[in-house]
Amino acid sequence: MSIVQHGDQNVKPPSLPSDSPYTPRQTEGRQTKERQTKERQTKEQTHSQVRKGYGYYKHLVTETRKIISQLQLPPDYTRAIMGTIAKALDGKIVNRDEYFTRLLGLRSEIAARAQRESRSDLCYWLKRRLFPQKRVCARCKAETDALIEGLCSRCYREVAHEDARTCRCGAAL
Repeated sequence: MSIVQHGDQNVKPPSLPSDSPYTPRQTEGRQTKERQTKERQTKEQTHSQVRKGYGYYKHLVTETRKIISQLQLPPDYTRAIMGTIAKALDGKIVNRDEYFTRLLGLRSEIAARAQRESRSDLCYWLKRRLFPQKRVCARCKAETDALIEGLCSRCYREVAHEDARTCRCGAAL
């Protein structure tokens, strides 16, 4: 080590400690390769979960498409179902496990309903089954996923029959 004369004082250049963040160029390339190998291994492990660059929404839609394509439905039904599900998923926070459990449980019923129902009826039924929205009836306080003017279907019919002018079923007017 050389001592440098600086004015009146002898100044010694700083020495590099053993835990210095500076690494010579020779080892830099080797460390980069090791880091890249570790990153590649980590990517391969997480690849099965969610592909890099995929958002949660894209992941849900991609997995849903795989499940729906296994049903071997006509193309127009598949398109309609995927459109309905994509629109329902958009902007919602959905529990992934619960959602896929429901979808996988409905596979046989989806295929059966596709044989006998129209696309719109199938999509309406599927949306209500996959994304139930429980609301409380204002009259009887029962939880339901379909309210008619704030009432469950039973209370709505009762109110409509009490006020016969609004009843559509043709009860005594």
